Amino acid sequence: MPRRRKTDGLCRSSSRYLHRRIGRALMALALAASVLATGHNPAMGAAAEVEKPTRLAGTDRYATAVKIAEAYVTEVEGTTSRDDVNTAILTSGLDEHFGYTLPTPALAKLYNAPVLLTEPDELPTVVSTFLAKPAITTVYIVGNAEVVSAEVESQVAAISGVAVNRIADAGSAYDAAVEIAGLVGSTPGSPGEVPGEGRTVLLATGENFADALAAGPLAYRGEHPILLVPTSELPAAVSAFLRDSLTDHAIILGGTSAVDAAVENAVKLLGITTERWQGADRFGTAVNIAQELLGTDAPQECFDDSGEIGLAYAWRSPDAIVSGPLLGELCAPLLLIQRTVLPAAVTDFLKSDDYATGDTAGKLRITVFGGTAAVASTALSAATRAATLVDVGATVAAFDGGCHFTVTFAAPVRTADAQDVTHYFNGNEPFRPEEVEGTIDAGNETSTTRAVVTLAGALREADATVPTGCTAPLEGHDRIGILDGEIRVATGSRRVGRVDYFVADDDTAPTLTVNAVQGSTRVWIEADEPLRAVDNSVTVVFRRGATRVSQPVAVPAGVTRFEVTVPTELGGELKIGDSVSISANRIRDLAGNATRAIRKVVVRDTTPPRVSKITVTEPHPVAQASVTLAGGDAQVPVDSLIIRAKPGTATDGTAGNEWTIDLDVRSRRPSSWSVTQTTSVQISTPNHHILVVALSNATDQATVRQVADDLAARREFNLLFTVELLGFDSDPPIDTGGRKRFTGGASTVDLAVHWTEVARECDPLSDLQAQTRLIEIDADGNGVTDFALDGFTFGDSDVTFVDGEPDGSDSIEPDRAVCDTITPGVRPGTLVARVRSGRGDGLPSTQSSALVRKGAITDFAGNPNARQTVSRFQSP
Repeated sequence: MPRRRKTDGLCRSSSRYLHRRIGRALMALALAASVLATGHNPAMGAAAEVEKPTRLAGTDRYATAVKIAEAYVTEVEGTTSRDDVNTAILTSGLDEHFGYTLPTPALAKLYNAPVLLTEPDELPTVVSTFLAKPAITTVYIVGNAEVVSAEVESQVAAISGVAVNRIADAGSAYDAAVEIAGLVGSTPGSPGEVPGEGRTVLLATGENFADALAAGPLAYRGEHPILLVPTSELPAAVSAFLRDSLTDHAIILGGTSAVDAAVENAVKLLGITTERWQGADRFGTAVNIAQELLGTDAPQECFDDSGEIGLAYAWRSPDAIVSGPLLGELCAPLLLIQRTVLPAAVTDFLKSDDYATGDTAGKLRITVFGGTAAVASTALSAATRAATLVDVGATVAAFDGGCHFTVTFAAPVRTADAQDVTHYFNGNEPFRPEEVEGTIDAGNETSTTRAVVTLAGALREADATVPTGCTAPLEGHDRIGILDGEIRVATGSRRVGRVDYFVADDDTAPTLTVNAVQGSTRVWIEADEPLRAVDNSVTVVFRRGATRVSQPVAVPAGVTRFEVTVPTELGGELKIGDSVSISANRIRDLAGNATRAIRKVVVRDTTPPRVSKITVTEPHPVAQASVTLAGGDAQVPVDSLIIRAKPGTATDGTAGNEWTIDLDVRSRRPSSWSVTQTTSVQISTPNHHILVVALSNATDQATVRQVADDLAARREFNLLFTVELLGFDSDPPIDTGGRKRFTGGASTVDLAVHWTEVARECDPLSDLQAQTRLIEIDADGNGVTDFALDGFTFGDSDVTFVDGEPDGSDSIEPDRAVCDTITPGVRPGTLVARVRSGRGDGLPSTQSSALVRKGAITDFAGNPNARQTVSRFQSP
């Protein structure tokens, strides 16, 4: 039996690694307690918080290796059901001997052992001290006597209680890698398996250390041997091992300048499939390896949410050459960097939203190998900045004299957080509930990008665009805003940062625009901001020659537009030469500023109306995607479980249709599985894919219930999906035969077409209709029309026009775009529609374009609109 470590044994647990073990144990307990338990979504790309980096460095390369070994021991011995570390691996630390160290990660996994470095002819004191700890009973020396001399072997053997064995005591580093490969694996000489690929080896150049070094964590975790080759040759010993070990698959590390195409072809001739993990340089290759570890169909699923990464200097090997076992235990990829700066590929990776680099709490831990001479503080600071999630931004809109303010969030946030009045501040204190009228308007969904805070006492009059009448209107220089960190994003760990907004002091007179056009029966007066209420004291003066008619009008509070009917004394219709005027100081804005006098003369109108803009809202999810998996007899399959996207998450609406699932039923147990395991689940959020592997053979048979339970036990799954059994839970699952797509998700957007002037076809008194067929929409901006505003669709577009009533948008009707004659402040002539689609690129966006043909609408002078192309839509 292995000797147990004494209280003062090999090394003491640092608070960082102890904290990590406690966190891991708590997470396991939570999952065991209930599959319904949920946590924060892992931060995508960057992390909500980067903990203070851990630097493992000694006075020299040998002391640094001991520091790494001590961290490895702490990590291993803190894992439940693992024996204490009683073995160590020892090899040369000279630069020219790096090839003997590169293959050791899989050997370290076999023996549960850290890797240490020595001088070829003398055992460093710091290494001797480590080996003299009571726990160590066995040391494996890698390399021949020129690499690690007989003298060093004798020095190790002289340590009390330590037995010494030598591996690869003859031949080159290429031979040593082959000999190590023959020892490792689920059974000696059988490479570890990659899901879907079988027994897999890692093939790297032996002429440079960088590519194999970056693959060390995977080699350790998956027991994949690292085989070294010259750039242009497949050594006979390597070829023989590939053949004899029944290797199925080889991952070639680096581009053809590292391992050229001739070597790859030689491997293929052995009947072995291959793939390359490469980048533009050593930095890019290390990033590509990290991406593969964190991406879809990852070879080892533990890398998905470990919350750990390693950083090392890319141009010298000693500092990180023995990092593979520790990073393998941490499930952490290794990134290579310059000494003082962060390469662009690494910066982009850390910032990217495509790969998870945070744990269940959105935290990221960075382990740095070597001192500041290897990785300077400037490079480490740059990595921390790149890996840290920036706060979600928000903008506040308010005005002097207003009774509300509007908050627009840069990303969807939790509606409940956005509706909490105490998350906003007024002056130096949070708002109190009694200072706000009713509930903050943030919509009815679980997530939102907009919140409207209305102050106490305010009401919205008919036709008003804003509420008015509050007991304490906003004034110039008032400070309002959002408290830091109180409002959480809908999915993920980010929060909205503090926002300070100072209300601008408004001393500018409001601008009025009189729309008086030939042939119209009414005059429309528009203001550039909301107005105060005026009760019949505003007089609009109409003149035609010597005839002067005064028309009193009431202006409701908060409106930006009001109408005046043309007097019957003028025949009820405007003619060329008529004038309409309003005296100064008759109308005021909410801040008390009075308007100037304005006069408009009706002239002959020969200018065709044009589209001033087309606006489109952000997609709003209205249906969730799902997928059904079958069980039972493959000849007579029965629907057995259904997976549904969760509302209010990143899979809601059309986004859910981007997901696929692959249920892979196998007859052979993967070597990395335990003897009782029958299913495994891998979830790749960046690639929108779920891989389920289920065992089915004469002795072991997975069930549909086990598949459902395994899915429900995954935190990433619970955050995005639900799973429901359909009553056949004891049936074996049926292979999907590849990727099966989720379907049924749908979202809507609202469109509005605005014109440069009032349209006759949109006047409620007109018996004409806008010719909406003449407005064609290219939703995805590819130059091909997808649908027209009369509801007609082209090609494979799945767009439908739906009603706006469910959320109170009474102006929107089904089947086609219509004129908005209801929404306050909207100019007559505005066309509105709500369209629904199950495809993300099927919905209009700000990248969409439109072709507006001549004759879609006509102004009151009888001018049809001009043909035009609207190249980009706008946000409302």
